[in-house]
This record gives sequence, C-alpha cells and structure tokens, in this order.
Amino acid sequence: MSVLHILSNVYNAKKLKNLFPKFTIVSIDDYNLYMGPLSSFPERLFYLAEMLLNDRTLWKEFEWISDAINAFEKKSDLKKRNR
Repeated sequence: MSVLHILSNVYNAKKLKNLFPKFTIVSIDDYNLYMGPLSSFPERLFYLAEMLLNDRTLWKEFEWISDAINAFEKKSDLKKRNR
C-alpha cells in the first residue's frame, strides 16, 4: 500500500516517512502543482500521480471523468438555451 501525500516542503515528508515507514510518502513542490504544463489543477494532480506511480490508468480515468463533465455541461447549456 502506498500514499501520495502532497506537501509544501521536504522536511514534512521526512517526518512522515519516520512516522509511517510502511508507506511511500512523496513530496511535491508548489511549483509543480500550480505552475505545471496542464491547464487545470485536477489535470496536474492526475499527471503528477501518474508520473510518480508510473500508472497510465490514472490518466485514462481522468480523461473519462473530464469527458463526462464536458458532456454534462454541454447538455446543461442546451437546456438553458431552449428555455
């Protein structure tokens, strides 16, 4: 079992590793979260999780969620226009 824990500094990550040695604790700096190459915060979180865990299925899951949200928003916009 592993945990992706988002922290603002490496010192806290070291403290957590000492407290929970069975878990994988990863420190991600603020720059990667807020200034990353992707357009939204959730996209950056999924991208970073995929990179750190080397698991492409996370990103595919995000794409599916994103497509569902976009379809819902389009449907909602059509209903508003038809009123």
